[in-house]
Amino acid sequence: MKTNSGFTLIEYLVTIAIVAILGAGGAATIFHVLRVSQQNSQWSVVVRQAQSAGYWISQDVLEASTIDTADDPGTPETEVATMRWKHWETGEAHTIRYSRAPSSGSLYKLQRSESVINNDGSSVSNNSREVADNIDSVSVASQADGSWKLTVNARSGSRYVVREYVAEQRPNYNR
Repeated sequence: MKTNSGFTLIEYLVTIAIVAILGAGGAATIFHVLRVSQQNSQWSVVVRQAQSAGYWISQDVLEASTIDTADDPGTPETEVATMRWKHWETGEAHTIRYSRAPSSGSLYKLQRSESVINNDGSSVSNNSREVADNIDSVSVASQADGSWKLTVNARSGSRYVVREYVAEQRPNYNR
C-alpha cells in the first residue's frame, strides 16, 4: 500500500486565502492605530498652543495698568494687544506687545515682546519669544464688566480648537 504525504492544490489555496485575510485585517488595524495616533497628536498640539497663548496673555493682563488692542501702524508686525505697567517696587516701565508673525500656510505664530525701561530712561531688558504656533486667530476684547476676553483659534492638520479665556486686571492701588 502506497500513501502520499504531500498537500493538494486546494489545501494550498485555502491556506493562502486564510493568510491573506489575516494579513489584511492586521494591516487595517495597524493603519487605524497610526491614523488615530496622528489625530491625537494634532489635537494635543492645538490644545497646547491655545493654552500657551491663553496663559501668557492672561498673566500680562493681571499686571497691566493699560491695555491697547489696536494695531500700531508704525510697526511692521500686526499687534494683537499692547500692555503697559510700572513695577510697584522698582518703578521700571514694562511694555508687552503680542504680535502675529507668519508661520506655515495661512497660520501664524504669536510672539511676545517685552521691553523694560528703568527710571532714568535706559533699557533694562528687551526680549522676544514665541508664545504659540499654529494660530488661526487671536482676539483680545474689553467686556462691559471691565474684564478682558481672549479668544484663541488654533489648527494643526485636520484638528481645530477654539479656547476662550476671561481675565481681570488687578485693582489699581499704586499705578
